[in-house]
Amino acid sequence: MPKIVDAEARREAIADSVLAVIAREGLRAATLSSIAAESGLAVGSVRHYFAGHGELLTFAAEALVDRTTARLYAHLASLAAAGSADARRAAAVDMLCEVLPLDGVREIEAAVWLEFAVAARLSTELAHPIDILHDGLRALVTRIITAGAQSGRFRVGIDVDVEIARLHALVDGLVLHGVLASKTDAVALSRRVIETHLETLLAR
Repeated sequence: MPKIVDAEARREAIADSVLAVIAREGLRAATLSSIAAESGLAVGSVRHYFAGHGELLTFAAEALVDRTTARLYAHLASLAAAGSADARRAAAVDMLCEVLPLDGVREIEAAVWLEFAVAARLSTELAHPIDILHDGLRALVTRIITAGAQSGRFRVGIDVDVEIARLHALVDGLVLHGVLASKTDAVALSRRVIETHLETLLAR
């Protein structure tokens, strides 16, 4: 009997190969032939699941966004259930650290996100998923800053809009540094940077 292949699982596996090639060699190296080789498939097999190179890259970008967004929103339950100020702050830091390159999976995702973010300037297809990830992160940052200000945990008189922009820029900067800089102590240092930033906003 012919082997039954789960089409969606195969598409996800091919997307994994796209992300691996881009993280290792850059977006330009993500050709159909290199992706097929990474997947252990023939080019024709890849074409069976995707109409073309553009559709394949867009699907990989959307997979990256979906996976990252799912992890981010999974932390919202912990944030909502946190019973103390310290627990809420720890949950917020955990959530923001999800987008940082702090392990193998997130290193790949962060490197690919930067490649896609640059390419999205000139690609309508890639711009949409990257905008979703950007807007999603901003929405979570907005929730953290707004909740802290409204609950009285943050200093009276902070400019909420400025603090949202500052925290968002801080996280984006840590992503860039994590991809480009040495990984030595990156996990501990990145987390401490976010913790220290949030502590500067606390009411005394």
